[in-house]
Amino acid sequence: MYVISGAIAGTGITAFMVDRITGQNEIDQVMLRRPRPLNRPTSCIGCKYYHGISYNGSPLICSVHPEGIEGAKCPDWQSF
Repeated sequence: MYVISGAIAGTGITAFMVDRITGQNEIDQVMLRRPRPLNRPTSCIGCKYYHGISYNGSPLICSVHPEGIEGAKCPDWQSF
């Protein structure tokens, strides 16, 4: 009786672990395909509008100034 219940429990644990490992591999693949962040301009540090990810080679700096600002200080900077 104990042997059968131990075998069933072992099979359940093995199936659970295989499912967790498979799920983690899928998450890892999604993370590898995710766009990489850009170097954050100093004028964007702490701004709630900053995005900083490049899509198909085109950087999206922020929602207000998609291509970034020309000066050293952003007129639309807002903290969180």
